Amino acid sequence: METEQIDTIKTRIQRATALKGETAWTRFTTVAVQMFKAEGPQAFYKGITPRVMRVAPGQAVRFVFPFPFSVTLLTDNVVDMNRLSLPCMRR
Repeated sequence: METEQIDTIKTRIQRATALKGETAWTRFTTVAVQMFKAEGPQAFYKGITPRVMRVAPGQAVRFVFPFPFSVTLLTDNVVDMNRLSLPCMRR
């Protein structure tokens, strides 16, 4: 979840009105500093719970089914169950 802070700042930038002559970088830093001063460091993690609930199931699937198995599924090849390296399927 290392990108949560940037996503929170991005959302705040999108909701705010743009100031004439302000660059993207100055707007980014202005919003980040305002957030920190007004709400503290926890402001950068607002909304992390819904994001974890959305991302975690997909990451769990990636953990359970390693890369070779997922590539096989994505390429529509026939899966040879004897060649899988999953511990639960070993004989």
